[in-house]
Amino acid sequence: MEVVISDNARRHLCRFGFVVLCALPTLLCLNSVLFPPSRADWSTQIQQSFGVINQLESVQTLSPRRTDFQGLILGGDRFESRLELGDASLRSLNEGRVLYVENARGSVTALWAVIDRLIETVTWNGKSDRPVQLQFATLTFLEGEHEEARTCLWRDVRVVVDQQGRFFSVAFQAEDKTSRWESGRQFAVIERTTKAEQEDWYFDAVGFSIPAWVLQQMIPMTQTLNPNVNFVDAKATLVRSQMEWSGELSGQLRDADLQYIVGERFDRMLDGQAMINLKNVRLKNSRIEFLEGDLHSPVGTISSTLLHASHHAMGMQLVEPYGQQAFESYADLRLGFQLKADQLSIYGMESGAVLNDARGNQMLVAQHGATWPSSAIVDLVAWPWQQVNANTSAVARYLIMPPVQEDHNSEMRRTGRTGAVGNGNFFNR
Repeated sequence: MEVVISDNARRHLCRFGFVVLCALPTLLCLNSVLFPPSRADWSTQIQQSFGVINQLESVQTLSPRRTDFQGLILGGDRFESRLELGDASLRSLNEGRVLYVENARGSVTALWAVIDRLIETVTWNGKSDRPVQLQFATLTFLEGEHEEARTCLWRDVRVVVDQQGRFFSVAFQAEDKTSRWESGRQFAVIERTTKAEQEDWYFDAVGFSIPAWVLQQMIPMTQTLNPNVNFVDAKATLVRSQMEWSGELSGQLRDADLQYIVGERFDRMLDGQAMINLKNVRLKNSRIEFLEGDLHSPVGTISSTLLHASHHAMGMQLVEPYGQQAFESYADLRLGFQLKADQLSIYGMESGAVLNDARGNQMLVAQHGATWPSSAIVDLVAWPWQQVNANTSAVARYLIMPPVQEDHNSEMRRTGRTGAVGNGNFFNR
């Protein structure tokens, strides 16, 4: 049955269509051009989306879909919370709302605060139809305000927060791009997905060198690294549930301070700048259940206590006359290691030497093919006190080890395992 529309109804429909499709959009465009939002209005909008505004010099609306800002600084007056964006541009594109920044600088903490603010904004405002993005042509991280503070430059930084606020990714090109083209990769990526009480972290920086002092503000478990370390070719897939970390990681630690790693935690003197190649590290509940890699330090100092402990706990050959003075200088520390829940292997160079002196003479030699129970590490750090002490407790924070069988030949090993092994949480201290 054909529906007949009267001329009067037809005229009303045409007028309505003209108003909705033509007149109203034109008026909105004219309003945005003739009466653009004031700087105070834009300050409120930016503050709601990206955090507290410290400074905003001027605003210029170029179109309904683009607004430029000059002299934009986010955060408070303290250096740790300040991110200088300078000239920025807020654009509405098909892929979402994007804040473009040419040259930004500030602390890593300040960038992370902006990301957290974005996540809160998306979460509290309900589901958004499109992601929210931050893009930086260059982003310079500063370790401090003083002139000699270390810096780290990232290029083409892209921060994306999804529509539900449950996922974010940070993609970037590091300043050190020597191997980037060889590996065929364009970006390093840090991602986090939140599911109920669990966080899934993915970190892939193969072909890049990232300073530990930058990562420490981004990935919580890296806070235990020496800030001077450079994490090279790093890759990690981790899960954090109830403040505990599990998963796998690999990479190289360059310029690792052995005194920071060993001396400050185990009351043993071992210094030197080392390269530690972590081929595979598996974590379970924030402790190491499998560790494989190698270590090389070209020069440094070792205490005789640690030399004798290596001999008594692991049967390494201590070559005379070394070990008679309180401290010995070495010129080549080179060893490989593999640690499982129930077994430890340490091997030296082709000659078996773990330590050489400046003249190339052997100082400490590992037995070829020898393995020990993983609890031998407790012997290594407990010797010669033969009792539970702060060192054995520190080992318990790092490693997963099975209960040690009664060994009447090693009172040290038995008593070294008496403590509450497994208590404590190294990666979240």
